[in-house]
Amino acid sequence: MSTAVIAPVNPMSAEGKDTVMTVMRRDRENFIRMVSDPKNWNVQTRCTEWETRDLVGHMIDVIEGYFANWEEAKKGGAPTPAGLNVMATTLNDHAKDFRKLPREEALARFKKDAEKLDKMLDDL
Repeated sequence: MSTAVIAPVNPMSAEGKDTVMTVMRRDRENFIRMVSDPKNWNVQTRCTEWETRDLVGHMIDVIEGYFANWEEAKKGGAPTPAGLNVMATTLNDHAKDFRKLPREEALARFKKDAEKLDKMLDDL
């Protein structure tokens, strides 16, 4: 058993960026391993209305939403807040909209979006 002491990390500070990026990439790789197995694609999640493929759809939707909002922020604008109730319904509907994509296409889109997000965050 290790007795090493790990210093706390403030994820909101510039000093915490490397740790946050490392954890994000590690967790994404674990997620990709899980969802890449065709046997897992249609497995129901703990969210009773979603299957594993809906998690991928959700990630595509959210990451692409970041891109749109980032572009808006660079112009000095801000998105109109939707509120939690509307947001929950919208996120659910958007995640399920991606069910129409074949598994390989959805995975490729997610991976491409994730790489773009990494670059965007690295450049900050």
